[in-house]
Amino acid sequence: STIKGANSKTSKKQVAIKIQRPDMLQTVSLDLFLLISYGKTVDKLCSILTNQIPYHEKFLNGFANGAFMELNYIQEAENQIYFRNELHSRFHGTKNTSNEKNKFSILPFLQSILKSNNNKTSHVEKVIVPKVYEQFTTQRVLVSEWIDGIPLAQAPKGQIRELIPIGVELFLCQLLDIGRFHADPHPG
Repeated sequence: STIKGANSKTSKKQVAIKIQRPDMLQTVSLDLFLLISYGKTVDKLCSILTNQIPYHEKFLNGFANGAFMELNYIQEAENQIYFRNELHSRFHGTKNTSNEKNKFSILPFLQSILKSNNNKTSHVEKVIVPKVYEQFTTQRVLVSEWIDGIPLAQAPKGQIRELIPIGVELFLCQLLDIGRFHADPHPG
């Protein structure tokens, strides 16, 4: 769960603290063990009854690896820092990209298309990735900058319509320009 608006002692800024439940690793491990066991059984049945190549166990092992990565908040913090650097460099004009090998940027092209469909002059400053406070982050606790906002589900329809081109631009930038995709974005 996330603690809203806790104050950092060092900077007196509000921070968001994501704390993992104490039994989460054991619960997820048991669930994944049962799921993979089910996959093994389905693979055996499929190989006996059909000519289908077994894939369920491998697929579920890949899913399990992703699930365990989600439980490691240090890994989550590293991903958040990566996307903060990449997206802020593109959407805020800073020069701090880690993807120097890719000199081509699709972002100006996307912005020109989206601006022609949307009369707003500039909306790129609305892409914000909270800063991670690494010194307070552990495998089970993630501390980051607090960003005020309202849940997307509670936003007025007009505001949602204004955010759609930003979301499309952000998605395409990640897919076509950065080459990595953040699959768990949190609207503010």
